[in-house]
Amino acid sequence: MENIQLVTWSGIVGALVGVIIVMLIIFPMLKRKGIKVEDLLSQTKKVVDSSGDILNVVKTLMPNNNVVNILQIVEKWAEIAVGDAEQLYHAGEIDKCDREAVAKSVVLNVLKELNIDVDDSKKQLIDAAIKNAVNELGHSNSAAIEGPK
Repeated sequence: MENIQLVTWSGIVGALVGVIIVMLIIFPMLKRKGIKVEDLLSQTKKVVDSSGDILNVVKTLMPNNNVVNILQIVEKWAEIAVGDAEQLYHAGEIDKCDREAVAKSVVLNVLKELNIDVDDSKKQLIDAAIKNAVNELGHSNSAAIEGPK
């Protein structure tokens, strides 16, 4: 792996870990202190919504960067996979709790077909892309984070 790819992956994984810490530790602490986190979440949603635009700019600046190409593939197929899983659920072909596994399976199969090795970092990115795609469908943020009940 080239140095630029290693730095890119490290930055992405670091940001992902930071987001998880904020969502699981810091936000609950702020809520207990009476601070409204809804405004922070709406700002975060704006950033997440613009992630596709950011990837396009980065791809323009670094057209042959394999990491950016993989990120775009994961982002695109996560959206498709979530839509597919949702349709299968509404058709009664899978249970509610199976939707995430079906979506992950679709993305993993696409990466396998493209001969892209999937390590733990890519699995975390796939999970994040799937959660983002679920939120794009209009599901509440808390339901996407908490998972099925």
